[in-house]
Amino acid sequence: TLPGVFIGNDPASTYTVYSSLGRMIGGILVVLGFPGVYAWQAQRAGILGMIGFILTLIYILMLGAFGDTFNALILPFIATHAPALMKNEPPALSLFYIVGGLVGVVGGILFGIATIRASVLARWAGILLIVGSVVQFVGDILNLPIANPGFLLFMIGMAWLGLGVVTAKQPLL
Repeated sequence: TLPGVFIGNDPASTYTVYSSLGRMIGGILVVLGFPGVYAWQAQRAGILGMIGFILTLIYILMLGAFGDTFNALILPFIATHAPALMKNEPPALSLFYIVGGLVGVVGGILFGIATIRASVLARWAGILLIVGSVVQFVGDILNLPIANPGFLLFMIGMAWLGLGVVTAKQPLL
């Protein structure tokens, strides 16, 4: 997504389609692995961790799985066959992305705080979740290019949490 800052975001471009497909596949993989991350620290993360987990999972499903599937498969078709429809984003689609972003920022903050407080996995990964989700949300709302680096920080935090579970020496249960 970061090169999109420099080359633009034409929905019909090959780069945008492949980028959306890559994010969609990544989102699906995160959805498959994220429950393991939560389970690893669930006992110590408490209710805050569970709420953060659920909201973050919904966010990834909304924007990572559905949103990027829409961007990869539907928007290029509309952009090439009905470009007049692309001039203004439909209000329902804008609302979908705003709600998804709100769910993501709240989920990222709550799960990040729960991760830091639980002290089971790397604390700085929780910090990356918090900072990344806030930076991405602010960037998206204000239409600033900081949204992409915010997303990258969030995903690095998620990857580090997953790596912490995979490389841990103690049993899960």
